[in-house]
Amino acid sequence: MPEYHTVEYWNALKKIYYLENQIAESGNDRYPNKKEMDIASMKHDCYKSGNILLVYLMIIPASVFGHYYKKALVVTNDSSNLTGYVEMVSESKLSVQVHFKIRPDDSENLSVPVDDISYVLFTDDSSEYHRVKYTRRTDSTKTVEYRLAKKLLGGYADLFKLQLPGNEINIVFEHYNTYAYIVKIDTSYYTMDMQEKLEGTRYTIRKGYVGVLKRLFMNDRKQLKNIEKIKMMDAKIIPLFDGLNRAHPDINRKVYCVKERRLLYHSVYANAGITTGFDNVYFPGIEAGYAMKINRPELSRKVYFEAGASMIKWFITEDARYAYRDTSYSITVLKLSTNALYYFNNRTIAPFAGFGGAFVIGTEGLGLHLKEIIGCTVNGRYSVALNAEHLSLKTVMFSISLGFTFNPSQQ
Repeated sequence: MPEYHTVEYWNALKKIYYLENQIAESGNDRYPNKKEMDIASMKHDCYKSGNILLVYLMIIPASVFGHYYKKALVVTNDSSNLTGYVEMVSESKLSVQVHFKIRPDDSENLSVPVDDISYVLFTDDSSEYHRVKYTRRTDSTKTVEYRLAKKLLGGYADLFKLQLPGNEINIVFEHYNTYAYIVKIDTSYYTMDMQEKLEGTRYTIRKGYVGVLKRLFMNDRKQLKNIEKIKMMDAKIIPLFDGLNRAHPDINRKVYCVKERRLLYHSVYANAGITTGFDNVYFPGIEAGYAMKINRPELSRKVYFEAGASMIKWFITEDARYAYRDTSYSITVLKLSTNALYYFNNRTIAPFAGFGGAFVIGTEGLGLHLKEIIGCTVNGRYSVALNAEHLSLKTVMFSISLGFTFNPSQQ
């Protein structure tokens, strides 16, 4: 995970390099002069801030990574069945590689190539992921490869939805452009996708799915009139092909679509911590707030985005009032924050790490803070976290927070 620091941190480093260059030009003295002592003090300040995320990632056991397995049945091309657990971090990751375990706690997994799989059935929601032929176009090149895609409809036309890996996604304006549809009729596969490109100020969009729709509905004049206006999204594509299957009653039709809905979590939390400056001045503070967390499981079950609001109250000690030349005995501020969180697994005890920013409004004015978070959840409901919030280069608030998350709602 990338390391970051505050703007003040980088400004301090620039000053260090400037002073070091001045010393190098004037030659080294036998005893440290004031400039050298200033440099040593500032370096101490910078390094003392540390990065709790880096330390956390160094001490966390490797065994907690990647544990997102769901009970499933894997049917291979020779019709043999593998019953066990399949890693399901995201649909895009599943589409190119299947990791299988007989038991969820097995230390080793079996990597099954997509070419050898007929389909994967997840037993908890009955969702099916079938091997399909995907035609990928990049500029003037075209490649055909096998992928696993979620089955949405069955009948005269089988409809599948293929979530694309991050390196194959190029979003400019169409925020939902993270997937492609695959249509299978008899033994033929048709790829329906959309590609955006922005070169300088020139924007182009290739709606490949429109050409496929015109070909498949060429005998339906009513649909042909509206095809140009159809957006490439489930709410439009699924009813269109369900109608096509209904027009062929001689072939059994079935609706498979189990939509991966966005999960929205609501939580309340309370913090108690201590704020410290590098001049060894400490003062306590408390915080209480509400946070809203969202996850898009079709893209990744590990990454969450959080936004919240809270109230903080700092109790200013006598030493702090003297050091900061402040006569206040307490300060109350409103904090609006956003965080990005990464969960390492979905076990009973699930560790996580993240970073974010906060906009603070108080009687002292406005401020922008940077924040690092490490912690864990228990049963997905209770959480404990250690926070390091950088109020400035020389002031960091360390706090421990306890939180409770309500049952998620689907969006």
